[in-house]
Amino acid sequence: MTKRLWGRLLALALAGWLLAAPALAAETEPVEFDMDGPLVTIATVEEFLAFGKFCALDTWSQGKTVELAADLDLSEVEFAPIPTFGGVFLGGEHTISGLSVTGAGSAQGLFRYIQPGGVVQDLTVEGTVAPAGTQSIVGGIVGDNSGVLQNCAFRGTVQGDSMVGGIAGRNNAGGQIIECSMSGSVGGGSSVGGIAGRSTGLLMTCENNASVNVTQAESGPALTGPDAEAALEELAGGGSYNLLVGSSDTGGIVGWSDGDVQGCVNNGAVGYPHVGYNVGGIAGRQSGSLWECVNNGAVNGRKDVGGIVGQGEPYLIIEPREDAVERLRRELDALDQLIDKAITDAQGASGDISARLSAMGGFTDTALANSRQLLDQLSAFADANVSAANTLASRLSGALNKMSPGLDDLLDAGGRLEELAVQLGEAMDALNGDGQPSDGLEAAVERLREAGEELAGAVDGVKNAQDQLLSGDPDQQQAALDGLKNSVSQMEGASGGVSAAAEALDEFRTSLGGSGSLSETLGGLLDQLRDASDSAAGIGTLLRQSAEAISGAVSDLTSQGSVQFTALGGQFRQSGTGLINALGGLSSEMERLNSSAKAGTDALIEDLRLINSQFRMVVEVMMDAMEDMGQSPEDRLDEFIQDTSEEDAAATREGKVASCQNTGTVDGDRNVGGVIGAMGMEFDLDPEDDAASYLSFGAAYETKAVLQGCVNYGGVTAKKDCAGGLVGRMDLGTALDCEGYGPVESTGGNYVGGIAGWADASVRSCWSKSTLSGGNYVGGVAGLARSLRDCRAIATVAQGSECVGAIAGNIQEDGVLSGNCFVDTGVAGVDGVSYVGRAEPVSFDAMSVLEGVPEAFTAFTVTLRADGKVVAQVPFLYGDDLSLLELPPVPQRAGCYGVWPELDTASGSADVTLDALYSPWIDLLASEERSDKLSLALAEGQFTNKAVLQVEDITEDLAKKEDDASVTWNVVITGSGLGAEDEVPLRLLSPKGGDADVWQYVDGDWARVDVERNGRYLMLTMKGPQGTFFLQPKSAGAVIAPLIVAAAGVVIILLAAGRLLWNKRGKKGRRQPPGGPSPLKKS
Repeated sequence: MTKRLWGRLLALALAGWLLAAPALAAETEPVEFDMDGPLVTIATVEEFLAFGKFCALDTWSQGKTVELAADLDLSEVEFAPIPTFGGVFLGGEHTISGLSVTGAGSAQGLFRYIQPGGVVQDLTVEGTVAPAGTQSIVGGIVGDNSGVLQNCAFRGTVQGDSMVGGIAGRNNAGGQIIECSMSGSVGGGSSVGGIAGRSTGLLMTCENNASVNVTQAESGPALTGPDAEAALEELAGGGSYNLLVGSSDTGGIVGWSDGDVQGCVNNGAVGYPHVGYNVGGIAGRQSGSLWECVNNGAVNGRKDVGGIVGQGEPYLIIEPREDAVERLRRELDALDQLIDKAITDAQGASGDISARLSAMGGFTDTALANSRQLLDQLSAFADANVSAANTLASRLSGALNKMSPGLDDLLDAGGRLEELAVQLGEAMDALNGDGQPSDGLEAAVERLREAGEELAGAVDGVKNAQDQLLSGDPDQQQAALDGLKNSVSQMEGASGGVSAAAEALDEFRTSLGGSGSLSETLGGLLDQLRDASDSAAGIGTLLRQSAEAISGAVSDLTSQGSVQFTALGGQFRQSGTGLINALGGLSSEMERLNSSAKAGTDALIEDLRLINSQFRMVVEVMMDAMEDMGQSPEDRLDEFIQDTSEEDAAATREGKVASCQNTGTVDGDRNVGGVIGAMGMEFDLDPEDDAASYLSFGAAYETKAVLQGCVNYGGVTAKKDCAGGLVGRMDLGTALDCEGYGPVESTGGNYVGGIAGWADASVRSCWSKSTLSGGNYVGGVAGLARSLRDCRAIATVAQGSECVGAIAGNIQEDGVLSGNCFVDTGVAGVDGVSYVGRAEPVSFDAMSVLEGVPEAFTAFTVTLRADGKVVAQVPFLYGDDLSLLELPPVPQRAGCYGVWPELDTASGSADVTLDALYSPWIDLLASEERSDKLSLALAEGQFTNKAVLQVEDITEDLAKKEDDASVTWNVVITGSGLGAEDEVPLRLLSPKGGDADVWQYVDGDWARVDVERNGRYLMLTMKGPQGTFFLQPKSAGAVIAPLIVAAAGVVIILLAAGRLLWNKRGKKGRRQPPGGPSPLKKS
């Protein structure tokens, strides 16, 4: 039987092996896929991996159509990005998930390169693209795109260094990204965008919902960046702090674009507070065309921060430019030809005339030769020095960018030192008033004052050095370096003084705390001194780190050596002298010829007249050339680059931001705008990206930068100078037909405007209705402007010092002010003066019927937001009392309660945005009334910070006290919103700390309450927001309280006698609660 069973099992195993053998063989043999035809279908991960290997040859995919027939999960395989693709990839609305690209290299994504003519469409990709190595040109779908991406989406994380985008790292000229979307996060160092990092092609109707550069990598223990204020607060609390790495050219859609961006929407947060340059809700930097885009995300950065564009660069039009020396050479050549003709016509005339003409020809030839030499030498001089100039500019820009945050930190430290000195002065007054010695404290204050003086000197030195470096004069560079070294020494001295003061404060605080019992004043003073000591320590650390940063900038400049400029040299002077001598000889011969020409023929006389005229032309050109030699660089630059933005602005396409809208908040340090942070030419630290590197001395340049038809609703906040409802700073360009409705504020700087903060440019036909706050130069349209025409404003100036106006804080000298009007809200037109026809006040009714008035300009709303989302918009009329508006409830948030901020104005003349303020619920409410430092009552529940628990002792009001230990309290909770039927867990402090009986006065009678003891507290439940309680400690043999019918340990007497006793003693013992019936009677 056993043998038969084993035989059958062996037969079954053999049969199974025979059946499985082909499948096993198939698994071990490599699978070959037929992908040679024009149509390739991919349904498995294995097919997709094989497809990627075929794409290693650049021509293999060209002409092919690839169809994805199923969703793919790459999480279980080793995937290498598809090298290059030039066909048509149809995603079929399928998803490729589990993508992980972490290997070293550049041009990384699902695809590395999409070739011209290549198409990828209808595809969703999920995963992470975060390569190592160079980390350049990184995208979720493709690293480098020259083809078409349409209806594609990436969900996940994209991380790199430069040219990093959620869809494509770089979108080249001819590349198109259409109807694509991104969600997740994107991060990098330079040229970082939610859709594309760098684009010279087309981005159209794309949407980004990802956060872009909202978190930053730590750079180490330095403390010198723009986050120094937050760092100082953390250090003061004994914490550690690491700076955040900065970034540049960060945008919700594209980091840097000089292509076309149309109809794109960004909903994601962009940038990190006070970190990064050129940060925009749509584009970090742009010089192409940007149309009909919307940003709804919050935008944060350091400098050049805008709701739509961070840095708006102009479009450059190159035109041939004729140099004065070249003109001179051309005019001399014309003169030479005239003299040759005159010599021919002088045949047969007197020998004196011929000789004079021949001599003039010789002088002209010499002048021509010298002018050619001058031109060649000037060209060689420019070629030799342009590189040196760019190198110097790059070095100085790098040093200034390093120094600028350090100087801000120094100024902040100075302000904190002043506050600290005031705080310690108050402490000394408290000590003297309490009769305590303050010698140690006086020593600390003296050291702080000395440190403050050194710090002030350091700040002045750094500012002077900045001015010297900004001059661009190489001769002043060494003086700037010497000044910076001296400032660093002063900073180190100030840091040492602050640290010594901190040590002295610690010693004094220790001695004061160990001097025995202290008065209430000195007890509070100890806490104040502890805070002062921590602040001083933090300031000292900040100063040391700032000194290290500026010292590093000095070291960088010094180690790079001096920049050598090529001099024109002796040959240039010889050629110039030869030219002048030749022209002098020519002039002398002209005078002699004029006296001999009377005997000449009519033709000869005409020749000589033309020669005279041409010679005058030569002299004029020569004078122009000499004048050019003496011009300042700024004057020469004005001739070199001409801003023509206002000429046919409507037809301009390049260098233009048009029909865009921003609703997100915009926060930065300098040059912060609701639409564009700054309009001007960008001079990068990299000489290859520096405008000067592609400006030629042989050409003239026309710039066009136009902002047209854009609207801003978001709030704009700058820490320093230049905050504008549309543009923070305009160095060139024009803004027209724009509208600004969001509040604009500079918390510590100047130049604040409803349209532009600082505008050395043209602003016309714009509408501004906003609330403005700043220092100097605060204006309804512009803080300071060169040209304001036909603008309208309803400005509420909440704060401003000098140069405040409803139209402009001030106008530049020889500026243009025409056709502007405003509604009088208490501020005159320009710097306290209104001008008829130029900056004129009108009534609101008159303003509301002007031609072309936007609907939003005369409609006023209170916008209510919670967690960045609009909850409701409550309309009101101009001049309404906003305190009478009924606002809807604040949306609930788990674990928190919310309130709307109080409206701070009773007269509505501007739109108002209120953000819900959330705070954690207070779970345990404690009364301020205490016994032995313990609150008399504690209430459990969910309370706001307006809720107050009060305990009123009414024991003394009783007709008779049974004993000294019993108490009667009236407990009230106000500001809680509790109803009469709501139950509140309550804890009452037991009078003796042990067990006690508790009664509550309810409906005109006293009722015993069930309690449970927890430590020294008696736990019970109170119904409603108020209750009156009688507490009597329990003790052996205690007399029963006169408020009850019976108590434990007492024998119940006859019912009738008991009732009689109850009535009598009840009348005697009932207590009167506050607000209750008087006298207490039982009905």
